Amino acid sequence: AWRIFTTEFKATDFPASIGRPIGVAARIKTVSPWGEQGQWGWVHFDSIVLEKILPGVQVSGKIVLQDFDTAAKPAEKITVEVRKASDDTLIETKLVQVDANDSYSFSTSATGSVVVVAKGRHWLSDRSTAFDLSGAPTVDFSLVNGDVDGDNSITVFDYGILSDYFDKSSGDADWTTVGSNGFAPEAADLDGDGSVTVFDYGILSNNFDL
Repeated sequence: AWRIFTTEFKATDFPASIGRPIGVAARIKTVSPWGEQGQWGWVHFDSIVLEKILPGVQVSGKIVLQDFDTAAKPAEKITVEVRKASDDTLIETKLVQVDANDSYSFSTSATGSVVVVAKGRHWLSDRSTAFDLSGAPTVDFSLVNGDVDGDNSITVFDYGILSDYFDKSSGDADWTTVGSNGFAPEAADLDGDGSVTVFDYGILSNNFDL
């Protein structure tokens, strides 16, 4: 019969292996169902990934990606900045994922009063009010869509990029290829449906000049 066991490693045990697949072997001794001791042998475990877990505060909540396909949300990486509330000094930057229900979470080692800023690749940033990093704070965001070039404003430059790639789709060979305008066609797919259409124009128009 198999026995379940757990063990803990320190980061200093495998300093170069945090976050990378490794193989681990364990030397075990077999035991019969009647408790009789057997022989020593080796068991190998493949593709174990060590995760470095730091103590800190867990921040969670919702990040609503406006005007975006629900099925495409989990693939998005949202940049989250933790800043001092007193002088806006940047403390930490995190990349978080949003699930289909808009939920996210991250752990921070920061302390005291902070604000958190969330920014998606073609969404305007949203900023929380100041709060104290204690307990398990809940912080929600709602990100406005349409910032194709990522400069945190929605202007004629975003229109220009979208126009360059109108009618492109994920089936095109150059969908992820950066063009002469500095962006790939996928950057103009604001609604995440895999194509650049009038629906993307509509999103940009509704939020223009924000």
